[in-house]
Amino acid sequence: MIDIATDIMMVMKFTLQGRSNFALATAACIGLNIGLQSLFAFMNNMKKPVAIQLREQLIVWTLVKPGVDAYRYRMALKKRGEQGVMDIQVEMMTTRVVEMVTEAGPGTVIQLAAVISSASDPAANLALLSSITTAAFMSCMMSYDWDTGKRKREEDAKFYGYMGDSAKGKIKVTLLLFFFSCFNLGVRSLSLVLLSMHGAVMATSVFVSEMALFFAVKAIRQDFQYWLPVYGVTGFVASFFGRLLTKLATDWAATVQFRHPNEVGGSYFLFSIFLTVLMGLVSAFFYDHSEAEKSSPEGCSWEESTMIRTMCFSCLGLLLSLTFLLLTIKRSYICTFTNPQTGKSYVQEKFFNDELDRYKVLIFANNENNWVPQIGSEVKIWLNENLGKWVEEKQSWFDAHYKSTIPDWIVEDEELLKEIRDDDVKVIIDKQRSMRRLSMLPVMGEEVGVGVKGGEFVK
Repeated sequence: MIDIATDIMMVMKFTLQGRSNFALATAACIGLNIGLQSLFAFMNNMKKPVAIQLREQLIVWTLVKPGVDAYRYRMALKKRGEQGVMDIQVEMMTTRVVEMVTEAGPGTVIQLAAVISSASDPAANLALLSSITTAAFMSCMMSYDWDTGKRKREEDAKFYGYMGDSAKGKIKVTLLLFFFSCFNLGVRSLSLVLLSMHGAVMATSVFVSEMALFFAVKAIRQDFQYWLPVYGVTGFVASFFGRLLTKLATDWAATVQFRHPNEVGGSYFLFSIFLTVLMGLVSAFFYDHSEAEKSSPEGCSWEESTMIRTMCFSCLGLLLSLTFLLLTIKRSYICTFTNPQTGKSYVQEKFFNDELDRYKVLIFANNENNWVPQIGSEVKIWLNENLGKWVEEKQSWFDAHYKSTIPDWIVEDEELLKEIRDDDVKVIIDKQRSMRRLSMLPVMGEEVGVGVKGGEFVK
């Protein structure tokens, strides 16, 4: 909210100064951020009464959505413990990612360009500081919430828990995550500003090339399919935007959570950091003040020496914060920063390594394309051997959310299938189907697209 307020202030200031290009760019970032959050709020609440839908839209348009999400998440933890809060946590993460990639990150580039192109302006410096710290704070808190959650540490102990158990350890790691994000965003933003001084084509080419490399690696390793359980054309679109948003969040704020195999991946996350440093140093050492004065309509107030010192300091800060971060976290988790494992491999390996049924059943929350072709028969046998026991014993963990993830085709006993499709489960399934129909694109079970039906791939 503070970041949006400072951005609005800068729109007004840029307008009064006659710097319409900066004003329009900043306003576009604000509009894109609010627009996407509004769309997500509509999709998430479309099955609820109109009064609730209007309330959620009011929360978005009054710019208090991040704070409300954080409050709801904390209240859910107090009321229900760790059970059943994942939807709230995912919603909060989505809000933060959208704000990072549409406003805080691009806003940093805009404010930095404004600072570089003119003499010292306290308001511009304040806006720049706000954009950097807001993005870094959202990034480190996102990683903090996921790593310290009791439920996540139980479900995936090999990935979550790197902050340790002591309060002192958690504070140290969180501070390092904050500075890590700050320096990464600073280097990235300054690199883009310097590249744009050689022309918009140069900056766009570097950005598109890096993104194309990421998607090419995902495609070559057969890891493009995102973990969300949506299929057909809708699944392709969801995978594209899921990959795009997490990659942008990694590029802007180095969000450590996204080193997860289901997201960017550990080894590619680390590669992105070193690529950021390389881009920063190359763009700084090729900076020419006289050429920048000619190419930039706003001019440039920074000399070559100032630019190089600033970039070197930022790159050094990024590498040192990463080094101290790796030295501070629990040693057994350092491998998660270098792990080349794909999301598909991770899902399958986790199913066989987990000993408790309540963790094995999490495989159904993942896209079926990532596990059915390889281990679908084994999963089907295991489920049908245990499903009746879970229902008969009324296992407390086997709640409506777990039941809703189990696909119809994998349950052999039709009576048992009807029993686990109670009213609470139907509400969740209807909500999921409604969100998929919103795009008017094919989903699993329809005639068009590629998906999984009856345990087999169909076209």
